[in-house]
Amino acid sequence: MYEIGQVFVGSYSPDVANWCNMNNAYLVVGKNSDGQKTYTITAVEPYVPTPKETLETYEKNIQKRLNDFAAERNYTSIETLVSYANSTNEQFKKEANRGIELRDATYIKYHELVNVTPQTVTPKTKLPAWDVIEKELPELTWEE
Repeated sequence: MYEIGQVFVGSYSPDVANWCNMNNAYLVVGKNSDGQKTYTITAVEPYVPTPKETLETYEKNIQKRLNDFAAERNYTSIETLVSYANSTNEQFKKEANRGIELRDATYIKYHELVNVTPQTVTPKTKLPAWDVIEKELPELTWEE
């Protein structure tokens, strides 16, 4: 019906605006060589997060992954789990040590794959995709 780049001179019908809303586009107002108002259908450029924003997302993903693991044994977070490392209860201590082992292995592998920190990331930093990183992270399992 309509397409990106299509130009309307003078006015446009409401269905053009509806089409734009449904097709991730918008109308750019301008003037032609005769001074008439024009409306050009323009595609919305998809948002591409900066490397720093991507890194922040990855770090939230890591934290969620570890917190979800801790929650399997009813700990509120990985931080809570590892805080039991010196517990007098042997089961809690064992679970805490497993949490520490997996937390450390996860972050060691993550930093090896990403090779950048929030302080050293630049707009030109190339980061691997999350699915590539996630496949390389250690499996989070409880030892029985």
